[in-house]
This record gives sequence, C-alpha cells and structure tokens, in this order.
Amino acid sequence: PLIPNFRIRYTEYDETESGQANTTFQGQQFTGDVRTTLDLSHYDYTIFYTAPLPVVGLDLGFNVKHFTGEVVMQDRNNPGNRESVNLKEMIPMLYAHGRVDLPLTGLGAGAEISYISFDGDTVSDMELYLGYSYQLVYGQVGYRDFSVDIEGSGDLEVDADITGPFARIGVRF
Repeated sequence: PLIPNFRIRYTEYDETESGQANTTFQGQQFTGDVRTTLDLSHYDYTIFYTAPLPVVGLDLGFNVKHFTGEVVMQDRNNPGNRESVNLKEMIPMLYAHGRVDLPLTGLGAGAEISYISFDGDTVSDMELYLGYSYQLVYGQVGYRDFSVDIEGSGDLEVDADITGPFARIGVRF
C-alpha cells in the first residue's frame, strides 16, 4: 500500500492545416497562404494509488504530460519562409480514474481525467471507454477530449481542443 502504481503511455498527435494569415511568428512575418503544423505528441507518466474496492476501481494520483512536439508555420508560396518552435514541456496534473468491471467476463467501462489550471493556463484530458482484459493484455475503445489552453507561459500561446473516438491496446505487468 505504500508503493504507488506507475503507468507510462504515449499519444501521437499532429495536425496540419492551411489558410490565410497576417501575423508574426518567431520574429518572421507571414502574410497570405500558410501551412501550420501542430504536433502535441506526448508521454504520460502517471503515479497513482488504487482503492481496494470490489468490482469498482478508483485510482487517484498525479500525472505528468511530457510534450515532445512542435509548432511549424510555413509560407506555401515561399517554402523557404518557415519557422518552428519545439514543445519540450512537462506539465504536472491531478489524476483520477474510475472503472466498473463485470466479474468473470473481462469486460468493463471507465472514465479518466487529468487536469490542471494555473495562472490562466489550463490543460485537461478526459476520456470515457469500454474495455476488455485478458490476463495481461487489454483493449479499449472510447471517446477522448484533450484540451490545451496555454496563454501565460513564455512566448507561445496554444489553444487546441482535440476530441474524438480512440482505440487502445496495452499490456499490464
């Protein structure tokens, strides 16, 4: 009971959009047709304790999101006009996970949230899922809402909402 559980998870996410801009990014002026790439790929390091309850599981702890992506802006008419910012940030968050398992079936459902809000910046990661476990292997399908609204940290402002279905396969040991 004194040693917490530990989980590592990796999420790869990048999105490229094109549009019109009239802005300065990293000291470079961009006017006209641009392509912007947002890479919010990250590792989740989670330390948590599990309440000893039958059929129902409740985990409480801390999560650190370790972002390893970048933001890129490129002039589509002049590909040499390109600027980028690496996202190498670690964000500590509170973590909660609840689940209900159907005994002897391997089937279950759950909800998970990681959240922090500080000094005008907010990061939240919420998901609902259905899952199946067999021995050490598990699979899940569900819906995830991942939101990053960082305005007060450094020179980069990020306001992104990533929502939609997901599928996951994992190993517990």
